[in-house]
Amino acid sequence: MIQAPAAKVWGLIADFCVIRQWHPGIVACASQGGNAEGATRILTVKEAGGTQITEELQKYAAAAMTYKYKLTRAPLEILPVTTYSALLSVKDNSDGTSIVQWRGGFYRGHP
Repeated sequence: MIQAPAAKVWGLIADFCVIRQWHPGIVACASQGGNAEGATRILTVKEAGGTQITEELQKYAAAAMTYKYKLTRAPLEILPVTTYSALLSVKDNSDGTSIVQWRGGFYRGHP
């Protein structure tokens, strides 16, 4: 549980490329398309010499405070999966607190 209203929390994570400001493993994010479905972001990973990962925004619903994205490119030695998709959402608890859910699914990379 986060001791802040959902709207405030959503304001901090709503932008598809703002992950660079709150995820300690990401040092840079370059994006095309903003928060429109089909937008892409290229994440530069802190470790492994600045390896890059590319993701695509599949669904974005500001009113529902949620978005869904999928991995489109990542070196297997950095992120050992063949497919990955995730849903990020903020839930309002109606008491000035909120919950952030970040759910993902993947298939492991080839051994």
